[in-house]
Amino acid sequence: MKMSELKKFDPVDYMQSHEDIELFLEMAMTNGGGVEHIKQAFLVAEKARAKLDKENNEISLNDLIASAIAKVMTNQKSVQFS
Repeated sequence: MKMSELKKFDPVDYMQSHEDIELFLEMAMTNGGGVEHIKQAFLVAEKARAKLDKENNEISLNDLIASAIAKVMTNQKSVQFS
């Protein structure tokens, strides 16, 4: 029996829309992972956005981040970054 090969997990493969990217950013900002965690989330989000918008940049990463922050702020009284 041949063993199957493990594929490296890439969250970008699971983001199929700009809404998915926003949700990913929201979760990154609310789980308490700290500044480095959020910085990595921004890099992953940009990779996902670029993959979605291969030829034209319909929505910038800044717009997605701003939207995610607005949603987080309306759902919580304050967000604490560690």
